[in-house]
Amino acid sequence: MKSAVQIGAELVSSCCGLVAAFLVALFAVTPQGVAASQVTVGVYQSPSSQAYYQTVGGRYEPLLQPWREVISQAGNLARELKSEQDLLGFKGGVLVVPSAVALSKGERDALKRFRDGGGSLLVTWALGARDGEGAWAGYAFVDELLGVKVEAEVSKSSEERFLIPFGQSPINTTVPPGQRLWMPDTTERPLMLRGGQTAAAYMRWERMVAGRKPPAAAIAYDELAGTGKAGAPGSRWVMFGFTEAQWGSHPVQMRQFAGDALAWLARSSQPQLAHWPEARRAAQIIEMDTEDGFANAVHFAELMEGVGAKATFYCLTSEARKHPDLMSRLAKNHEIGFHGEVHIGFKGLPLDIQRKRLARMLAEMKSVTGADSNGWPMGVGRGFRAPTEGYDDSTEVALLELGLDHHVADPNRSDNRLPMLVAPPGSTGPGRLIVLPRGQLDDLNYAHLGLNAEQVGEALIGEYELNLAMGGLGLVSVHSQNFNSTDKLLVRPTQSTLMSPATETLLKHVAKQKQKAWLDSSAAISAWWRARSRVKFSQTARAKGWEMSFEVAPGSAVNGLTVVVPNAREGARADARWQGGGKAKLEWRSHERFSSSLVLGALEPGKHTLTVSFP
Repeated sequence: MKSAVQIGAELVSSCCGLVAAFLVALFAVTPQGVAASQVTVGVYQSPSSQAYYQTVGGRYEPLLQPWREVISQAGNLARELKSEQDLLGFKGGVLVVPSAVALSKGERDALKRFRDGGGSLLVTWALGARDGEGAWAGYAFVDELLGVKVEAEVSKSSEERFLIPFGQSPINTTVPPGQRLWMPDTTERPLMLRGGQTAAAYMRWERMVAGRKPPAAAIAYDELAGTGKAGAPGSRWVMFGFTEAQWGSHPVQMRQFAGDALAWLARSSQPQLAHWPEARRAAQIIEMDTEDGFANAVHFAELMEGVGAKATFYCLTSEARKHPDLMSRLAKNHEIGFHGEVHIGFKGLPLDIQRKRLARMLAEMKSVTGADSNGWPMGVGRGFRAPTEGYDDSTEVALLELGLDHHVADPNRSDNRLPMLVAPPGSTGPGRLIVLPRGQLDDLNYAHLGLNAEQVGEALIGEYELNLAMGGLGLVSVHSQNFNSTDKLLVRPTQSTLMSPATETLLKHVAKQKQKAWLDSSAAISAWWRARSRVKFSQTARAKGWEMSFEVAPGSAVNGLTVVVPNAREGARADARWQGGGKAKLEWRSHERFSSSLVLGALEPGKHTLTVSFP
């Protein structure tokens, strides 16, 4: 097993120039109009930690170097601090303290003094867990300094070895929500944190939660109450619960995360175009693979209608032909999609065979619903979900040729929790395909785990809350044969009595907070993602805010775009005005403590310029 100092020596990355240029842009002008030369970032090389690493045969230098790379092109924004006296004399706004495991009393006092003066801190791993002589002191100091408790270490045997970031948080504007970032094993165990706001968590590859308990925080942040003059902002802080050695598997993303965190600490974060419309934090699809037990789909539809939500039914057409009345019932309030003609996957079949199967599927659906004026099955959407999640590039080529525009994929398709707009290799069909990765466990997974209905309901709520925190796309998939109409929480349910009461539990929870996550059909969420992809967003920092540009490609108007605007300080509210007589409605909505959401009305094709400024 490699130690942090061994792996750290391998961290030199070709991405440092790109990230440094990114930081220069971030730090150029703050929302308050502070020039870059007035924002100084210090990197503290603790003499006590230096001595400790030497006594155990390691080197401190490799743990400092990644931070130098992140801020290397920031000019006079960077300053090296190598002694307690340097630390006491540092008057900059942001201080980075990388993996300073050993700290003397004087160093601890100097850090508290910096915090009390309103300076912002970014610390990593076991800050001050050893005293100035290298003796074990425990994790009390980081709690005293920041209010963060170390709950436990990630054990060597743990499968929670993926860093899972929460998207579009104040300290992460770049790395997508739910992105799987593998953390290599080192002798320096990652720390599970509690306190402040969570920006990333430790999770398994599946990103699953057991019940409602949230996963352990890997990165946390917050702002402390000001201790100086009235109205002065308090110290901001960010803590990475792991060493810089664990950046090695994903150096680009980790440097992006570090750059975003430094920008927030320096109060120079930039606005970002939200992933979801109308200031919604996340999106959620609940769909049914409608196969055997087709009649159970009615109960599923009734549960969704009870909370005013649309479901998506991916129907096996050989079964749909047997139930024309049920198909009419489902189509009234929900999306009907395709699940193939028989329950056999498409993956690995020749393209011609896949084309023939999909054409037969389309014909069977039209035999049930009839055809509209364009020859498409009446009242049926253009979504697809492959049986057994068995599809390949040829499937996607054939889907586009046939006129379908989105499909639900397996969890392996993407490492994050956002839809994808793809053009499969060899495709000659019009446009591109929206791919909706299934990032959550499905009913077959839960049955395999041996959970009862009550436990599955709690797990579904936990997944919903996790996705809400992540800001991504959640997708619950159930099978009709596993969804009977029982309302009893059986201790030992059969597979067919598992998901109905569990889904009802989830929907009761969702109904209480409908404005947080966007619960809708696959078609609606796919259409939004396609519309959003037509918008090119950019911003330029100005004296007390930003000038924002929206360039909408030809097509229909895009309605509900949301910009997440960082507040100059907690609770502040900016003013927004269109330049040149723009007419789209502007509405401010709350987002979270450190930002606000600006929701835009219908933006017609063309270029629109918006000025956002703080008073």
